[in-house]
Amino acid sequence: MAMRDDFTDEEWTELVEGPFLAGVLIVLASPNIMGIPKESFAMVKAARNVETAGPAHDLVTILVADMDDKDDSSRFNPEGSADEVKDELVSKLATVAAVVDAKCDPDVASGYKQWVAAVALTTAEASKEGSFLGIGGKRVTEQEHAALEVIDVVLGR
Repeated sequence: MAMRDDFTDEEWTELVEGPFLAGVLIVLASPNIMGIPKESFAMVKAARNVETAGPAHDLVTILVADMDDKDDSSRFNPEGSADEVKDELVSKLATVAAVVDAKCDPDVASGYKQWVAAVALTTAEASKEGSFLGIGGKRVTEQEHAALEVIDVVLGR
């Protein structure tokens, strides 16, 4: 089983950031001033849910503990247009997937990717968008569905 010592500091930071990269990609897919706080809260809460990691439970438990120890300034800080930021998020997520595939056994890699995908889905489902005073709208927009598909492809799921 892959653990902290199996990764460089840079790789470890990328693994910690993985669920947030996916979550931010969802938030940017269909930004909504009322939904962003709900989606952001759901993303952070879901990232701390190690139960969705399956066979990567032990690895994800250590990653979650490290989330509290990390300086927020080390987190992804995008610059550029929305499309440029989305492209960079996808690229960074692909790097994370490659690191997990290279350093972890297939079950653990799959569990890590399952956890990241679960964070993305929880983020997408956190806010009903296109509604007025809670009436109507969709739980997951077409743009968020498209972003979820991109995340699954990038993660190789």
